[in-house]
Amino acid sequence: MRNVALTFTLLLISLIVQVAHANDWVLKTSNNDVNVYSRNWPSDAFQEIKGVTTVTASMRQLISFLQDENINTQWVPYSGGAKILERPDKYKTYAHFKMNANWPFKDRDTVALFTLSQNAVNKSVTITLESAPDKISMLEGRIRIKEFSGFWELTPLDDTQIHITYQTHLNPGGYLPAWMSNRVAYNSTLISLSNLKNQIVNYNNVSNHFLFIQE
Repeated sequence: MRNVALTFTLLLISLIVQVAHANDWVLKTSNNDVNVYSRNWPSDAFQEIKGVTTVTASMRQLISFLQDENINTQWVPYSGGAKILERPDKYKTYAHFKMNANWPFKDRDTVALFTLSQNAVNKSVTITLESAPDKISMLEGRIRIKEFSGFWELTPLDDTQIHITYQTHLNPGGYLPAWMSNRVAYNSTLISLSNLKNQIVNYNNVSNHFLFIQE
């Protein structure tokens, strides 16, 4: 009986900690109906970032925009370009991203696996982001970001509006103070989502690759 009580107590404590962690987001910056939050990460000083906003777009239009390598530099700050490396199937995409830093810090890059899934009931789309640092060789003059994860949650509100939640955590590697990295993350997320919100309205390059997505 004592073991059962102990197990129940531990489960209750674990649940309380998880609920507390889920609600400890702090608003860091906002503009143009874009809100950016952060919360502490358990294992390091680099914070987890969450950006939320609502855009006017179709689901296929928005997903095509997010995975369009040709326009990455037009909406993502510090972008040095993006390249689709491989699509193992219609749900998965490997992409390589370059990030240009200001002196005295080094430029960086990362390789990410995007995995797409769609809820059959409410038609929401989740795109998980997973680091794949060994997918290609290291580039001279750039620091490879190896610890990177997150997701895009795209939830249709009606026929024209989609609510976006973008959540990510990364350790930039090399010498970059956590407080500076966190500040860059807040601001770049705000700028990225603001640019997305403004540019998606006129984006017409909807890819046939995503015809399987239900609107």
